Amino acid sequence: MEEEKYYLNKDRMSVFIGSNGETKKQLEKIFECNININSENGEILASSENSINLFVLGHVINAINYGHNPKNAMLLEDENFVFDIIDVKTLVRDNSRLKIVLGRIIGKEGSTR
Repeated sequence: MEEEKYYLNKDRMSVFIGSNGETKKQLEKIFECNININSENGEILASSENSINLFVLGHVINAINYGHNPKNAMLLEDENFVFDIIDVKTLVRDNSRLKIVLGRIIGKEGSTR
Protein backbone atom coordinates (compact mmCIF):
# COMPACT_ATOMS: atom_id res chain seq x y z
CA MET A 1 0.00 0.00 0.00
CA GLU A 2 1.42 3.38 -1.07
CA GLU A 3 0.89 6.56 0.96
CA GLU A 4 1.33 10.15 -0.11
CA LYS A 5 1.03 13.35 1.89
CA TYR A 6 -0.36 16.54 0.36
CA TYR A 7 -1.12 19.96 1.77
CA LEU A 8 -4.15 22.12 1.07
CA ASN A 9 -4.79 25.73 2.09
CA LYS A 10 -7.33 25.92 4.90
CA ASP A 11 -9.61 28.19 2.87
CA ARG A 12 -9.82 25.49 0.14
CA MET A 13 -10.53 22.66 2.58
CA SER A 14 -14.32 23.00 2.36
CA VAL A 15 -14.15 22.96 -1.44
CA PHE A 16 -12.05 19.78 -1.35
CA ILE A 17 -14.42 18.01 1.05
CA GLY A 18 -17.63 19.25 -0.60
CA SER A 19 -21.09 19.29 0.90
CA ASN A 20 -21.60 16.24 3.12
CA GLY A 21 -18.19 14.97 2.00
CA GLU A 22 -19.40 14.24 -1.54
CA THR A 23 -16.32 15.58 -3.35
CA LYS A 24 -13.95 13.64 -1.10
CA LYS A 25 -15.98 10.45 -1.59
CA GLN A 26 -15.98 10.98 -5.35
CA LEU A 27 -12.20 11.43 -5.38
CA GLU A 28 -11.78 8.27 -3.29
CA LYS A 29 -13.92 6.34 -5.76
CA ILE A 30 -12.26 7.70 -8.92
CA PHE A 31 -8.69 7.25 -7.68
CA GLU A 32 -9.38 4.04 -5.72
CA CYS A 33 -7.82 5.41 -2.56
CA ASN A 34 -8.50 6.26 1.06
CA ILE A 35 -8.21 9.96 1.97
CA ASN A 36 -7.70 11.21 5.54
CA ILE A 37 -7.84 14.95 6.16
CA ASN A 38 -6.33 16.89 9.04
CA SER A 39 -8.24 20.17 8.96
CA GLU A 40 -5.96 21.70 11.61
CA ASN A 41 -2.92 21.94 9.36
CA GLY A 42 -4.36 21.19 5.90
CA GLU A 43 -2.60 17.85 5.62
CA ILE A 44 -4.13 15.24 3.36
CA LEU A 45 -2.94 11.64 3.63
CA ALA A 46 -3.93 9.42 0.72
CA SER A 47 -3.25 5.69 0.51
CA SER A 48 -3.79 3.39 -2.44
CA GLU A 49 -2.50 0.24 -4.09
CA ASN A 50 -1.94 2.20 -7.31
CA SER A 51 0.85 4.79 -7.16
CA ILE A 52 -0.19 6.33 -10.49
CA ASN A 53 -3.58 7.18 -9.01
CA LEU A 54 -1.84 8.93 -6.12
CA PHE A 55 0.33 10.88 -8.56
CA VAL A 56 -2.70 12.13 -10.50
CA LEU A 57 -4.58 12.83 -7.25
CA GLY A 58 -1.70 15.11 -6.27
CA HIS A 59 -2.26 17.16 -9.41
CA VAL A 60 -5.99 17.35 -8.69
CA ILE A 61 -5.32 18.54 -5.13
CA ASN A 62 -2.85 21.11 -6.45
CA ALA A 63 -5.41 22.41 -8.97
CA ILE A 64 -8.05 22.74 -6.23
CA ASN A 65 -5.48 24.50 -4.07
CA TYR A 66 -4.88 27.05 -6.84
CA GLY A 67 -8.58 27.91 -7.11
CA HIS A 68 -10.06 25.49 -9.62
CA ASN A 69 -13.33 23.85 -8.75
CA PRO A 70 -13.18 20.09 -8.11
CA LYS A 71 -15.21 19.24 -11.20
CA ASN A 72 -12.66 20.91 -13.47
CA ALA A 73 -9.73 19.58 -11.43
CA MET A 74 -10.99 16.02 -11.90
CA LEU A 75 -10.51 16.44 -15.64
CA LEU A 76 -6.83 15.81 -14.88
CA GLU A 77 -7.74 12.13 -14.56
CA ASP A 78 -7.69 12.12 -18.37
CA GLU A 79 -4.08 11.90 -19.57
CA ASN A 80 -4.83 14.49 -22.28
CA PHE A 81 -5.17 17.21 -19.63
CA VAL A 82 -2.21 18.81 -17.85
CA PHE A 83 -2.00 21.20 -14.91
CA ASP A 84 0.97 23.54 -15.08
CA ILE A 85 1.83 26.58 -13.00
CA ILE A 86 3.49 29.49 -14.76
CA ASP A 87 4.94 32.37 -12.76
CA VAL A 88 3.87 35.31 -14.91
CA LYS A 89 5.56 37.84 -12.62
CA THR A 90 8.98 36.78 -13.87
CA LEU A 91 7.91 37.30 -17.48
CA VAL A 92 6.47 40.81 -17.08
CA ARG A 93 8.87 43.60 -16.17
CA ASP A 94 6.39 46.34 -15.29
CA ASN A 95 3.93 45.89 -12.39
CA SER A 96 1.29 48.07 -14.05
CA ARG A 97 1.46 45.81 -17.11
CA LEU A 98 1.07 42.72 -14.91
CA LYS A 99 -2.65 43.36 -14.31
CA ILE A 100 -3.26 43.66 -18.05
CA VAL A 101 -1.39 40.45 -18.80
CA LEU A 102 -3.17 38.53 -16.03
CA GLY A 103 -6.53 39.82 -17.26
CA ARG A 104 -5.82 38.52 -20.74
CA ILE A 105 -4.66 35.13 -19.47
CA ILE A 106 -7.58 34.62 -17.09
CA GLY A 107 -10.15 35.87 -19.59
CA LYS A 108 -13.58 37.36 -19.08
CA GLU A 109 -15.06 36.03 -15.81
CA GLY A 110 -12.25 33.44 -15.59
CA SER A 111 -13.24 31.65 -18.79
CA THR A 112 -9.65 30.85 -19.83
CA ARG A 113 -8.48 29.74 -16.42
